[in-house]
This record gives sequence, C-alpha cells and structure tokens, in this order.
Amino acid sequence: TLELGHSDVLAGDQPQEFEILDLAMIPTTGYRYFVRGTLRNPLVGEWNIQGEVDLESGDHRVLLSNRNLVIGSAIRDALHPRLHPVVDKYGPSGPAAAEVFLERDQTNPEADAGFRLTLKPRGMSLRYRNFPYPCEDIHGEIEFRADGFTVKSIAARNGKTRIRFDGSADGYEAEAAYHFRLEMDDVAFDDALKNAVKENARKVWDLFKPSGRLDARITIHRERGADVKEWLPVDLHLKGATLTYSGFPYAVERVTGEIHVDGDNVIVKRLQGVHGRCELSFAGRIDSIAEDPVIDLDVRMLGLELDGKLRDALT
Repeated sequence: TLELGHSDVLAGDQPQEFEILDLAMIPTTGYRYFVRGTLRNPLVGEWNIQGEVDLESGDHRVLLSNRNLVIGSAIRDALHPRLHPVVDKYGPSGPAAAEVFLERDQTNPEADAGFRLTLKPRGMSLRYRNFPYPCEDIHGEIEFRADGFTVKSIAARNGKTRIRFDGSADGYEAEAAYHFRLEMDDVAFDDALKNAVKENARKVWDLFKPSGRLDARITIHRERGADVKEWLPVDLHLKGATLTYSGFPYAVERVTGEIHVDGDNVIVKRLQGVHGRCELSFAGRIDSIAEDPVIDLDVRMLGLELDGKLRDALT
C-alpha cells in the first residue's frame, strides 16, 4: 500500500491508504525517483499517478488523475472540516474527472504545501444554497487550491433552461470574499425559479404576476470580512412574457424588455406588450420594495379599448 495525506485538505491526522495496482520507480539522482503507476482507494476509486519523490527527505511533486470519480457525501466526509461549508453551499454530486497535484519541497520551508485539485464535472448536479435553482448535466472545470477556488467555466441545464457559471473565491471560511456570474437562458417563470430568488425578488414577482419565459443575468458578490452582506443584483430580460400588475390588474401579453433588481430597489426599463389591440409600455422604478414601496411607473397605452375589462381593472 501507499499512504497519501495533506493536512489542509483531508480530515483527521491519518493519510488515505491506496492499494498499489502497478508501480514503476526509476532512479534519477540520489534517493530521488520518477514514479508512475496505478493506485486504488475504496473511497475515491482508481487513480493514475506520475511524478517525482525523494525517499530520503519526503519531498515530492506528483500528479494523480481519475477519469471516473463520483462526488458524494463520502468524499465530503473525508475532507478537512474547513472545506465542508463550501461543499455544503453548493451540494455537488455525480460523476467527474479529477486531477490532484501535490508538492512538498523542504528546501523552501516558507512556501505553502503545494495542492491543486482540478475537477471536471461530467454530468454532475448541484444546488447553490443562496440561489437554490437545481442545476443538472453540469460540465466544465473548477480548480480548488488551499487558499480558494476558481470556477473557470460551468455549463448546465434545468429542463430547457441553459445555465453558465464562472467566478472565484479567495477562501473557504465564512469571511471569504467571492465574485461569481450566473447566466440563464430560456428560463420559465415557474415555482422553481420563484423559490430560488431572494425575498425582495419574490415581492417583485407578486407585484407583476409573471408567466412565460425570460433570460437572466445574476452577479453574486461579497467582500472579505465578518458580517459582510452578499450583493446579488439581477437583470431579467423578458421574452414574450405575460404580466398582470397588481396595482392595475390588466393582463399584458407578449412582453419584452428588462427589469433590474438590486436589493430593495427595482428599475423597470422599457417594457413593451399588448392587450388585445392595445399596445402598452412601462418604465420607471420601485424603491424600498421590501418595506414600504415607493412606486413611480410611467404606463402608456396606444389603441386602448374602453371595455368591461378596463372598467374592472380600474375598480
């Protein structure tokens, strides 16, 4: 067997034991060897290993790779407790390819122990705790380091919805800073989306009672520090949706345009739609929507029919 450990990554003081399936060791200089082979661990499966090790000093520079890793609760439990919050925050599960780079160099004792995990999802799923919209069939690349992680590119879907995600975080602790971008195309105005958005966005939802589909662009940002709030502005691009504004319950169909949500404030950019033969446009803003909303909307109508539906909307 071969033991591999990393105190910043793995839980407990004991390293993981790997069964050696095959291993070639070619001497280079002194006690230094070039190694190449295949290892197996009951928790993380079969890995290829390649690199250099010094049997006298313990220094090493190795790369382990696994094309058939399955992410789940067992792997989470094997990680250092400080990594659990980030795993729980995203809830990843499913198949992936992985590469782990490990380095130790005693000639440079001030340097941090080298560690890098490159994870390439191959149909994984996840649900981000602060925006719990289910993401399935995930592909892309995420790089984890001892001091943080980078989402280089993620593509996923939810039914017909296409999802893209990237960004980075400078640590795993609660005080860590992060900045991510989330892009969603062809999203349905359904319960899954409504339940995923923040409370202020749900109030906008209740105000306009939308149905249909949209594109969304979301920024998720937090500065480093304790008790620092997350900033999550949202741009919604409507694609032929139907809206019924609660202050004037007159259904507007085939609506296009943009709504920007930033905290408690909402900017309604030029929305255009129709009701029968009537053409309508909306623009303006809604401030302090979470408490006592201040509404300033300009509503324009062309070809308005003075019928019973309008009378009912006005009463």
